[in-house]
Amino acid sequence: MLVTIEELAKHNSKEDLWLSVDGKVYNCTQFQNRHPAGAAILLKVAGTDATQQFLKFHPTRVLHMLSDSDHVGSLLPELTMEEVSKHNTPKDLWVVVDGQVYDCTAFQARHPGGSKILQKVAGTDATKQFLKFHRYGVLKMLHESDKLGPVVPKLRARLASAQEGIPLSEVAKHNTKDDLWVAVDGQVYNLTEFQKRHPGGAPILQKVAGTDATKQFLKFHPTDVIRMLKNVEKLGPLLASDIPEDTEAPTESEKQLQKFEKAKPPLGEMLNLFDFELVASKTLERTAWYYYSSAADDEITMRENHRAYQRIFFRPRVLVNVSKVDTTAKFFGRKSTLPIYITATALARLGHPDGEIVLTRAAAKEGIPQMLSTLASCSVDEVCDAKTPEQDIWLQVYVNADRQVTREFIQNAEKRGVCGFFVTVDAPQLGRREKDMRGKYDEDLADVQGDEDEDADRSQGAARAISSFIDPALSWKDIPFLRKCTKKPLVIKGVQRWEDVLKAAKAGFDGAVISNHGGRQLEFAPPPVEILAESMYHLRKAGLHRKFEVYVDGGIRRGTDVMKALCLGARGVGIGRPFLYAMSTYGEEGVRRAIQLLNDEIIMNMRLLGVRSLDELGPSLLDVRSRAPVARDYTYEAVYEKLVMPEFKL
Repeated sequence: MLVTIEELAKHNSKEDLWLSVDGKVYNCTQFQNRHPAGAAILLKVAGTDATQQFLKFHPTRVLHMLSDSDHVGSLLPELTMEEVSKHNTPKDLWVVVDGQVYDCTAFQARHPGGSKILQKVAGTDATKQFLKFHRYGVLKMLHESDKLGPVVPKLRARLASAQEGIPLSEVAKHNTKDDLWVAVDGQVYNLTEFQKRHPGGAPILQKVAGTDATKQFLKFHPTDVIRMLKNVEKLGPLLASDIPEDTEAPTESEKQLQKFEKAKPPLGEMLNLFDFELVASKTLERTAWYYYSSAADDEITMRENHRAYQRIFFRPRVLVNVSKVDTTAKFFGRKSTLPIYITATALARLGHPDGEIVLTRAAAKEGIPQMLSTLASCSVDEVCDAKTPEQDIWLQVYVNADRQVTREFIQNAEKRGVCGFFVTVDAPQLGRREKDMRGKYDEDLADVQGDEDEDADRSQGAARAISSFIDPALSWKDIPFLRKCTKKPLVIKGVQRWEDVLKAAKAGFDGAVISNHGGRQLEFAPPPVEILAESMYHLRKAGLHRKFEVYVDGGIRRGTDVMKALCLGARGVGIGRPFLYAMSTYGEEGVRRAIQLLNDEIIMNMRLLGVRSLDELGPSLLDVRSRAPVARDYTYEAVYEKLVMPEFKL
């Protein structure tokens, strides 16, 4: 039996103690109690090649004390490229593909292209040749026993045996695209192979090569994501004394933010969602503010999303008994205390160290659903671990070019309790968000347009740094595949014309979110509330409105906005930025306060409109006649006192 270094390392405890001496692997679990010098000495070298330590004190003949049953097998040589190159003949044929070493000695006879092709690349890294003719799935043709393990650097054995950890000075030597190491959260990783498949592009990783990148990593990723990636080689722990402490002196910009943070108004002074936005604009790190607040081009679409609601007026009923009103909504058969949900937004950790989990906790306590983004800072598992048993978590899905990745992503989420999937279709390419780009996201660069010129300015902002894996080839033909991925409600998100809403209803979706991505994609996309009115007319005409649920997001800031959308036929509305601002400035209590403000506004306006439950809302309560602008009334404006915003206590 051949035993790899990785397999040997797993047997490193008192109850399961293996070690290697002189190329052979022994199970010393029972022998440790008979070891003349005691078990503790063996435990120190458990799971390692202990040849050097052994030979210091023993001649090799001492090994006869071990019984035949203790002999596990032979230690597979360290899988460096130097070792691989030795196995280059038809009778001993190894190759490396995508960072893994394979023994193709037996397989060459079964190779569809013949054995000579494999013999030409024997003892080499054949990844480039392999990918010219095959997909990764073809590797399944090899037996599991043919897979020897990952190819590793020459220094791996020495570093792995260093009980105290890998010094940062060693990591610093591996700082090029051809030899790329980083430290993250106290562990050292070799990302040389993985950088080619990094969703944000290789330059991001090359910028932090040879350093401790924990701070940059945690801004954008769940802590457990690195363990789930392929071709990421874990080299070992970082030397404890080299793990950096957050003791850097604050910059002038950070000092200014700290000044506003200390002087910000108390939470009780937040009277509407705009108040949270004001505080966030003064207290958020610039990178976070640029990312959260930015929109496409001149940001006209983003502004029109809200202004469209201001062009709709009510036609209230009077003399209705509204002593009791019910704000309960039903989304896909499940109750929500309000007709709103926290919609998907990426990178919540830019605003709060706990990220999306803050939103999860607040949503649970206020009884509304939360939609998690594919690009969230927290993983699906982290959010599902934090949610309450009865809480509804939905998942926004960007479809990956590798459909199997998307299938596994959805199915894992469903197993964890996610109860709805929202497929985003309005982002075949990221919009040009200039505010985000002007922030020149210096910590991370993204090569998202295939530009391999290393001298080019690829500072495209946080948005592009995290989203280059999204497949622009997604089409209506993919709907049957997506439908097979889950038995939960499947919703199309980002529809911007009534024809596509109708098409989605007929294609097998359970619902649609009319949305233009918060004005962050196509500039001059129509306001969602206007498309909502058209869409519901055509759904009713086709008799599809009862089984097909329609939602809307973008520009909603007031309880009256929510009610207008519901009057036009929306089942519920999604709200994103305001909850990010509330989370970033006041944490969980801030998010709860924002939800409660909307609750109060909705209850008040239901009474003033003369309705007692949400099912009483309908088009008859709205005046949607076009209101043409008139000349400005300068006399009125001269005396009108603008609404006061909360003040900072500077």
